[in-house]
Amino acid sequence: MAKVVHMQELSVVIPTFNERDNIQTLVPAVLAVFADHDIDGEIVVVDDNSNDGTIAVVRALEREHSAVHLLLREGPASLSRAWLEGFEAASKANIVCIDADLCHDPKLFPLMLERLNSCDVVIGSRYLADATSGEGKSIAAKLASKLGQYANRIFLGMSETDSSHSFRMFRKSVFDAIKGQMRSEGNVFLIEFLLRAKRNGAGVSEVPIVYGERTYGETKLRVGKESLRYLRFLFKSVLMGQRA
Repeated sequence: MAKVVHMQELSVVIPTFNERDNIQTLVPAVLAVFADHDIDGEIVVVDDNSNDGTIAVVRALEREHSAVHLLLREGPASLSRAWLEGFEAASKANIVCIDADLCHDPKLFPLMLERLNSCDVVIGSRYLADATSGEGKSIAAKLASKLGQYANRIFLGMSETDSSHSFRMFRKSVFDAIKGQMRSEGNVFLIEFLLRAKRNGAGVSEVPIVYGERTYGETKLRVGKESLRYLRFLFKSVLMGQRA
C-alpha cells in the first residue's frame, strides 16, 4: 500500500462496558504519553451502555480534556461494532486499539508509531521473544489463543505470531479500504480485519509487549462462545479460499 506518513497523529479507540475504575486510570496515562512525545492525539471511548458509572467518569474527563470523546453505542452490546464505530469516528491518520482493562501499555505508542514508517499495521504481540502473555488469563483462554494462532498460520497463511490480539496500530486508510467487508462478531473481528488488510496489500509488523493483568472488574471474554465464532469463520474462509 502507498505510504503517506502522518507520524504524530493518533486516535486511541477504547471500547468499554463497566470499566469505571480502569478507565479513570487509563485515560490520564494515554494523555501523558501524548504530552511526553508530542503526539497530536485523541481518545475515543466507545461505551456499550455501561451501568457502573463508566459513562459519568468519561463525561467528566471529556469536559476536562478536549482530546477525550465519548461515543455511546445504540442497540445490542457488541464489541466488534464498538471497534467498527470507534474506528469510523477516529479523526486522525493513525489509529490504535487498546483494551480498557489496563493490560495494554500506552507507553508503547511511540515505538508503534515509528514502525508505521515501514508498514501499515503494527501488532503488539504476546508471543514474540521478550514478550509475556499475562499470567492472569485462564488456561482455557491461553490454549484457545495458542491453537488459534497455529490454525491461522496453517489455514489462513498468516505469518504473524499474534494475529488475534486487539492491541494494534494501523493507518486509518487501511480500515477505510476494508470496512465495508467486515462481517465478524466478537474477537474474530480482529482476525478478519488482519486477513482482509493483508489481502488488500497491507504490510504488517509486530512488537513484543508485556501483557498486563486486569486491575479492576471482570473479563467479558467467553472462551466457548468465541471459539465457536472462530471455527465458523475459519471454515468459511477455507471454503472460500481466503488466505493472507
